[in-house]
Amino acid sequence: MRVITGRRILYGGQIQPGTIIINDAGKIDAVLPHRSSAADYARLGDRVKFDDYGEYVVMPGLVDAHVHLNEPGRTDWEGFRTGTMSAAAGGVTTVIDMPLNAIPPTTTLENFKRKIDAAQGQCWVDVAFWGGVVPGNSKDLLPLIDAGIRGFKCFMIDSGVDEFPAVNENDIIEAMSVLADQPTILMFHAEFLPPISSSVGDAVMHSQPPLQPTGPITAYKTFLESRPPSFETYAISMICALAKNAPRLNLHVVHLSAAEALQTLEDARADGIRITAETCFHYLTFAAESIPDSRTDLKCCPPIRTADNQESLWDGLIRSVENKGILSRRQSFANVQTAAFSGSPSSLTPPLSNGSTSPFGAQQSMGLTQSQQPFGPVLRTVVSDHSPCTPELKGLSKGDFFSSWGGISSVGLGLRILWTECLRRAGLEEDIGEESAGIGHYHPPLPQKKAVPNPRKAFFDSVSMFTGSNTMGISPGSSPGRSPGRSYSFIDDTTPTEQEINDILLSIWRWTSYNTSVQSGLIHRKGSLTEGKDADIVVFDATFADEPLLLDQVYYKNKISPYVGMRLRGRVVETILGGNTIYEHSTGLSETPLGSLILERRVS
Repeated sequence: MRVITGRRILYGGQIQPGTIIINDAGKIDAVLPHRSSAADYARLGDRVKFDDYGEYVVMPGLVDAHVHLNEPGRTDWEGFRTGTMSAAAGGVTTVIDMPLNAIPPTTTLENFKRKIDAAQGQCWVDVAFWGGVVPGNSKDLLPLIDAGIRGFKCFMIDSGVDEFPAVNENDIIEAMSVLADQPTILMFHAEFLPPISSSVGDAVMHSQPPLQPTGPITAYKTFLESRPPSFETYAISMICALAKNAPRLNLHVVHLSAAEALQTLEDARADGIRITAETCFHYLTFAAESIPDSRTDLKCCPPIRTADNQESLWDGLIRSVENKGILSRRQSFANVQTAAFSGSPSSLTPPLSNGSTSPFGAQQSMGLTQSQQPFGPVLRTVVSDHSPCTPELKGLSKGDFFSSWGGISSVGLGLRILWTECLRRAGLEEDIGEESAGIGHYHPPLPQKKAVPNPRKAFFDSVSMFTGSNTMGISPGSSPGRSPGRSYSFIDDTTPTEQEINDILLSIWRWTSYNTSVQSGLIHRKGSLTEGKDADIVVFDATFADEPLLLDQVYYKNKISPYVGMRLRGRVVETILGGNTIYEHSTGLSETPLGSLILERRVS
């Protein structure tokens, strides 16, 4: 038995004092609404492990729903061992492995069995699996569902590896017909060469330089212009048009980069299409204007776009609910209870215990799981899209953006990345900008395109719509044996309330844990600290001042990442999987891997 307590436990949609009781099976027996003391459990002696984490934030472990572990077949790129070690060190307790770039890919039951065999005994965190849709494998999809595959991904453009070819419109229709009434999700790498486009040529579909490059192939601008937003918008329009073939099937766009596609997605969702999207840490952190030429460690597909585009992605991530008839985020819970609803189904979402009416906040609304709700936000998850390769394939010495492998390594870094970026956007002093960030950070100043009298208030108003108003009136402090609380202050010399800080953490939790658990059909086990769920926990020191990310702090097989050298705030103090500590900042990883393979059949 293990007992975890503290003043800042994330449960019930709030960060508040609490105590988590964990049984010997690694499940949460109860969450008590108060902070306990060791004396409360003294009678149990050594039968209980008691930890008081004081001012540290105790929150659900992250669920990274987009990770390429590349085993078997390409273990010189990454593998289950090093990939899950990296996850554990960053507070990620579950990863969903993509069907490529392993050899063979997860496109048949036999291939899946080979992947399962390869993963045995190597995983520091729990691992679930996505399957793949490729031309001609529609007959393999149902057996893969029965074997535990959580959903399927397909490419609408060349994947970069021969064994995972792109699908065409007929392939998509065939897959939709097979999956139409299954408890699964069909996901798309949504890039497609429009029938009428600038003279880039079909070579771009295969990661080759355009027929008429707009500049040197070592210039990031040349690469960016070879994959314009129209690639994404056209693909997403096609997906939405095909959705009628399987109206009950959940659809999802992976690694959305082009903010222009958000309106199409939101319109489709308003029309009843069950479609959602994710974006990635790198799209929210880096901007094209500040990427130096030849820095191929920042190549990914779709590409990192402009600062204005990034700003729109943040807007979509934070504020998209506002365009769906949700009552004003500034209304109190009392007003929400008495106001006349607009009539939109999204306005009927049950409120959380803290008064939020966000559809993120309830596991079900109108009897539908979150991913099935036809209204509400589209852009709701943030993932790593961890896609490593060897130094030779990354081609840093050549600097050719077209021959370099497209992928960015970041599994295990997301909590600190988002915490850093959210604080920066909130207007904190000591801004981690281009001058102070070191070799890995190329972020331009935030675009000043909106006249906002108080940027801090505007930011916190936007994130607080996820969490409602909480006036607990508790001020930050410190605990014996734990790090002292750090006093944050903003550019306008005001001090944020604890609830303002908590609102950021609650939003990060929803984007990276709760909503990714819903997407992968794991919400019955993961994503919240709730009775009966897995005791997967990250202990986070949100007060830790920034420090540069060093090479020896990542466990990747190939230590290539644009985040190396970047100054990141916060610190993962401890990662707990099923009640057992798998990582501590002071001592490192556990001696043995304790992760399990999630092979149960998806039911929702």
